Amino acid sequence: MKASGKHLLALVGLLGGAILLGRCLAGDPAAVTAAARIAVCDIGHVFDQYDRVKEINLKRNKEVQEIQAEDQRRLKAIDELKTELESLAPGSNEHEARYKEVQKQSIEREAWLEVQKTMSMHDHHRLMKEIYEQIVQEVGKAAEENGIQIVLYRSREKLQTENTSQLMQQMALRTILYASDNVDVTETVLTRLNQAYRAGDKVGGQDDSRSGTTKRAENNR
Repeated sequence: MKASGKHLLALVGLLGGAILLGRCLAGDPAAVTAAARIAVCDIGHVFDQYDRVKEINLKRNKEVQEIQAEDQRRLKAIDELKTELESLAPGSNEHEARYKEVQKQSIEREAWLEVQKTMSMHDHHRLMKEIYEQIVQEVGKAAEENGIQIVLYRSREKLQTENTSQLMQQMALRTILYASDNVDVTETVLTRLNQAYRAGDKVGGQDDSRSGTTKRAENNR
C-alpha cells in the first residue's frame, strides 16, 4: 500500500484517538467503558497480504504488459510509414497521402494510450476502494463478535527514514505507541478474508476484471 494512503489512515486514527482520550481524561463514564473495549488493526498489512489484492495486482501487471506490447506494435507501424515517407518525393500525391497517414496513426496512438492509462487508474481505484470497504466490514464483524466498540489503525511497519525530518513526520503519524497482541485483530481479519476469497465467496458480487482494456486493445487494432 502506498505511503500516502497509510498516512491518511493514520491521521484518521489519530483524530479518533485524540477525541476518545479527551473524553476519558474528562471523566466521561461512557468513554472509559469504550476505552476498555478498544482493538487495533494494521489495514496496510491486510492490504499487502490479502490474496484478492495479490491476484488483482498480478492481473494488472499482465494487462500493463499487453498495453505496452500493443503500443510497441503501433509505434513500429508508424516508424515503417515514416521510413516509406522519406523515400517518396516531397509534394507528390503519394508523399501527401503517406504524411497524412503518419499523422493520423500518431494521433490515434496517443489518444489510445491516454485512454488505457486513464481506465487503468480508474479501474484500480474502484477495486482498491471496494476492497477497503470490504476490509472495514470484516473488521466490524470481528469487533462485534468480540465485544469491541472501537478499532484503531495501527502500523506495525518499522520506521524507515533517511533524515530527522522524515523521522519526526513518521513519529507524528504513529498514533498507537503500544498495543498488546491480545487486542490486535489484524491477523484475524486477514485470515477470514483470505479464507472467504479462496472459498469463492464473492462479497457484494465482486468483479475484479478490468473495464475491458484488453478488449479495447483488440478492437482498436
